[in-house]
Amino acid sequence: MGYVENIGDINKDGISEIIVVPIWFIGCWGRMEFYTFKEGKWHNFGEAECHICNEDDYRYIERITKLSKNKIRVIEDAWDSEAGDRVKKPKILRLNFKKQASNSK
Repeated sequence: MGYVENIGDINKDGISEIIVVPIWFIGCWGRMEFYTFKEGKWHNFGEAECHICNEDDYRYIERITKLSKNKIRVIEDAWDSEAGDRVKKPKILRLNFKKQASNSK
């Protein structure tokens, strides 16, 4: 499975959103997956790359800033091939879950 962490009730619907970091990595590179709970199931609303090689890298919650009821900024790790090193860059994720239409007539 990996790591699961509560990131708070971003969209103020009474249910906290979560972050999942699967245990599977390539070297030190992995990903953070973001989920919201709607209509009885968890829905992924985004992902961000992460570099996890030391204890400081495991502070996922510190990478997240709430911008609005339906938007967060997450600090993602990326590889800068020109510099030959990893860099941190902001990524905006939106909780744009829309209720699915009913097929009943």
